Amino acid sequence: MLDFLDTPNFKIMRKNLDILTQRIEMTGQNISNVNTPHYKAKKLEFENLLLQKIEETKDSHALRLRLKKSGETQTLEKYLNSVSPKIYTDDSTEMKIDGNNVDMDHELLQQSKQKLYYDYLVRKISDEYSLLRHAITEGRG
Repeated sequence: MLDFLDTPNFKIMRKNLDILTQRIEMTGQNISNVNTPHYKAKKLEFENLLLQKIEETKDSHALRLRLKKSGETQTLEKYLNSVSPKIYTDDSTEMKIDGNNVDMDHELLQQSKQKLYYDYLVRKISDEYSLLRHAITEGRG
């Protein structure tokens, strides 16, 4: 990839898309196993792990305020790269007599949220590229 396109904003959006893609696959897997006996729904955890990593820093409150106020994408990018999403199985509930715990309403709601967020990210990336293209061509193309 060209270096000027490899900005912290693009890296953060790509990381978001990667995690979102994993979530979409997991939701699809849960939905497809709604009638499988003893199947337990799978979840992907990332945001809480990221917050936990930030909390481990010496001055986490000041860091969170700086990230919120100034949008320090390079600092956030460093934390994003240090945390990997974790997949876990939800063994805490049972929705059916056969031991399956997939809540179809919940999964369909998650699928809708993920689609909206995916569409938003793709649009945001497209807008960023359009802005770069506009700047490179000096508004002529």
